[in-house]
Amino acid sequence: MTGIDKICERISLQADEVCREILSRAEEEVQAVRAECSRTAAEESEAIVTRGKAQATEREARLSGVAELEAKKLHLKTKQSMIDAAFEEALSMLCAFSDERRTALLASLAANGAVSGAERVIFTKADRDTVGAAVISEANKKLGARGKLTLAEETTEAKGGVILAEGNLEINCTFETILRQMHDDLSGEVAEILFQ
Repeated sequence: MTGIDKICERISLQADEVCREILSRAEEEVQAVRAECSRTAAEESEAIVTRGKAQATEREARLSGVAELEAKKLHLKTKQSMIDAAFEEALSMLCAFSDERRTALLASLAANGAVSGAERVIFTKADRDTVGAAVISEANKKLGARGKLTLAEETTEAKGGVILAEGNLEINCTFETILRQMHDDLSGEVAEILFQ
């Protein structure tokens, strides 16, 4: 082997050695990059799962809160319907009073509602025909010296009670109006009785 061949062989061996070192370092770098990518992917995957679980928990809590609020609204609406039904039942009971009780009640309403004592008393058609005259007589007795209430020709479409009219002034003492006015004040007591 000549000198040049030896030099060439030596260069070739060194080149092979350098190539192996480069390949070895490249393999190490590839392994390091793979490990880093794998670690980053695992962290991101865990973060995504954690965020997903947190979002799912938050959404579940929000939906649960909405469902609970809707249930409370429905519960309150049902209670309000029952209270309204109680007032409707009270109206039906007032309308179903016997003639004697209805006369006494309507006379009290007329006497208490009278301002001048000279009003016309407007009844429902049925009450005008059955107890109208008796109510006027009884109310005028209650009013004493200022009792000059008269039986009106016109009637009301209300379910019960009376309307006192004089000139442009009307005082509505119908059962519906009285119960509507009492509704807010008595709803609490009615609820207490209904929902004990």
